[in-house]
Amino acid sequence: MKILLKFASLVSWMGHPLFTSALMITLISLKRYQFKEACVIVAILVFGVIVPANLYTFLKVRKGSFRDFDVSNGKERLYFYVAIIILMSMGTGMLLYYLPNTAIASGSVLTVLLFITAFFINRFIKVSLHVSLTIYFSFIIGQFYPDLYLVLFVLTMLIAWSRLFLKRHTSKEIMVGTLVGIIYATILNYIIK
Repeated sequence: MKILLKFASLVSWMGHPLFTSALMITLISLKRYQFKEACVIVAILVFGVIVPANLYTFLKVRKGSFRDFDVSNGKERLYFYVAIIILMSMGTGMLLYYLPNTAIASGSVLTVLLFITAFFINRFIKVSLHVSLTIYFSFIIGQFYPDLYLVLFVLTMLIAWSRLFLKRHTSKEIMVGTLVGIIYATILNYIIK
């Protein structure tokens, strides 16, 4: 049981939205854009969104305002959503300024809308952002790296399992997260084709 707990914790950590977002956007950027543009995209994401969001969450956990780094409590999540939506909106604004009319800017706008949707749904049920964003980005990554579809599917299933096993989410919350991820992935797929 301890081994399963450690494995589930590792998978959950690997599936954390702030980690998977950075990894997957880096992969997309390197595949779709020139190296210089990819570096700008990754820098905006990492220094404009990921680092500040991690710092905000870390400080809230340290202060005792958040119980854990996953921000698993539904009420605590409302504050997290506001912070991440503001940071993502600023990052999206920078992308729209530096790389207007690009798929990455469109994807960033949709990511903000995904978080806004999750924010409103969170008032009724806690959406699994781990699952939502993994599905959302897996759809996109699969467009550029078709050989990874199976790996990404297995990763998504493992992340969903880990969230259930660790009791961070119910199956209903996982399903809502799945639905949100699929809806926004479908919209982005339609836009970038």
